[in-house]
Amino acid sequence: MCAAEPRWAPGEQVAYHAWMFGWLAGEVVRRVTGRRISQVLAD
Repeated sequence: MCAAEPRWAPGEQVAYHAWMFGWLAGEVVRRVTGRRISQVLAD
């Protein structure tokens, strides 16, 4: 992710790829709850 090149110049447009958004959301959930996102969603 760190090596990814932006598709637009900063400030022109905001967008997240669905896969990348899921990966980021999963990591936030894991750090906050200590559990995998699949476990949180199953509950």
